[in-house]
Amino acid sequence: MVTPAAGYAKATITPPLGTLLSGYACARRAESIHDNLFARAAVIKADETFIIVQLDLLMVSDKFIASLCGRLEKKYSIKSKNVFVSCIHTHSGPMDETDGGGYFDMSVSDGPIADGVLKQIIWCAGKALSNMCGFSISTQKSHLRGIGLNRRDPSYPIDDSFSILSLDRTDGKKIVMYNYACHPTIMDAGNRSVTADYPGQAANILESQDNIACALFLNGACGDVSTRFTRKEASFSEVRRIGSILGGEALKLLNLGDSPAPLTDIKASSAALDVKVKELPSLEKAKSELSKALEAKVKAEKAHIEKGCLRLVQSAYEGALMNLEIVKNIGSKKSIHFQIKALKINSVFFVYIPGELFTPLALKLKGNFPDINLSIVCYGNGNYSYIPDKKSYGEGGYETMTALFAPGEGERIIDAASSLVKSMLGEPDKY
Repeated sequence: MVTPAAGYAKATITPPLGTLLSGYACARRAESIHDNLFARAAVIKADETFIIVQLDLLMVSDKFIASLCGRLEKKYSIKSKNVFVSCIHTHSGPMDETDGGGYFDMSVSDGPIADGVLKQIIWCAGKALSNMCGFSISTQKSHLRGIGLNRRDPSYPIDDSFSILSLDRTDGKKIVMYNYACHPTIMDAGNRSVTADYPGQAANILESQDNIACALFLNGACGDVSTRFTRKEASFSEVRRIGSILGGEALKLLNLGDSPAPLTDIKASSAALDVKVKELPSLEKAKSELSKALEAKVKAEKAHIEKGCLRLVQSAYEGALMNLEIVKNIGSKKSIHFQIKALKINSVFFVYIPGELFTPLALKLKGNFPDINLSIVCYGNGNYSYIPDKKSYGEGGYETMTALFAPGEGERIIDAASSLVKSMLGEPDKY
């Protein structure tokens, strides 16, 4: 292995005022900028060059990823297999208006917004390659409460594991990657200000430290986890409070003094499978379900019920609205080609899933490897909406209604991810 080196960069991707905001089933345009959005990049150079990109966006499309990989390979000879991109999933960031702003174009894909973000990532890659220096690796893990709960039922389990990997450069600067699972939805559908929500506050705390150059938040399996039952209100003071919990825990772990180790192994791999699309209702039934959901929402709003419970009813309406659009747009497609990617840095694994994984599936994957440090990164290299476990489909709700995949396909995805990790560990079980 050549002498390893690591570089970093950060660039603004804040959209202009008037930009359509993504994340909720209503048309909202940015009226102010509360805090800037960023693209962050960490580049690791060993025998090959790897790039890890974190975007303060809701999600990006396959088309966006393909375009980025093509540009990175052409300009910097970074192979597409070594490109890892994820979004924090803020619901107060931009989306491209290629089709009028519906469910199927909530992502940053191939419009003017996408082009601007792509240019900034390419700039980040060049900047990171220009400031490379030697480094060692330190890691820490803990369990963190007080940020999110299961938003379908607060008594249901969540994955509360918190992990952090730091590239400790020889110039005294750290490149930090930290993983936790929770929707950044403190600011609700009434918000008209651009914000990175609580991950933005956590990043501010970390990057205000003299020795932390760049802090990448890698959101985990948060398909059924949010701040619905932990936030006191939808306000920026609450963003600061909850973001400070995350950022404070990261600082605490970084200060524990884990002994840094040299980079001895880094590799990337992937697995692909065709995932079955769920059986969709007729157009008439989808319209009927929407009518019923609207009636229930109006009734609940008039009854002035508790905010968390009210949000469940409102989410059911949003789910019915999005489900109608799925029925209108998915056509006769029977399956979707789905790619899982994994990055191994020494003994630490990052498994990238292009969707919103439910907690039971995340716990199953991690439970298959109790003795290794494994982080699940969702909204990774694309996004195919919610990926519920089979049991959750039977319970209904917003997430299962708007999911694209058939019941049981989430378990197949986890089987494929498990086989991918096993193959990287040198075990013969191949999916």
